[in-house]
Amino acid sequence: MELTTRTIAARKHIALVAHDHRKQALL
Repeated sequence: MELTTRTIAARKHIALVAHDHRKQALL
């Protein structure tokens, strides 16, 4: 389960970073 938790956390982190880059791109 530890691997799954890390994977989910990594996906969330990547999603947040990508979202921030989109915001900066729009601005």
